[in-house]
Amino acid sequence: MTSVLYFHGFASSPASAKITALRPLLAPHGIELNAPDLNVPSFEQLDFDAVVEHALAAARITPPRAMVGSSLGALVALSAAQRGVGGPLLLFAPAVGVARRWQAEIPHAR
Repeated sequence: MTSVLYFHGFASSPASAKITALRPLLAPHGIELNAPDLNVPSFEQLDFDAVVEHALAAARITPPRAMVGSSLGALVALSAAQRGVGGPLLLFAPAVGVARRWQAEIPHAR
């Protein structure tokens, strides 16, 4: 089987509709989706550095042939690639520049 790391988006999980739909479509082609839960340490206490470390650990356990990321998961995939995880990237609605965009929309606290 060829392993592909799939990183879900914000407020999602490895049981998301996308992952659930893709697994049976890809399995006959020898492609296994490895989708770690990125809600680290928990959704309420999400820590981006911990999320990336969790993604890197998943990549060390089962080196991927490619990485797929949706929204926040796309940002995680980019971070994993910057830290040496190789292979093609497929990014859906990457959350690039989100902080800058939110800062422009939210008035400064006085």
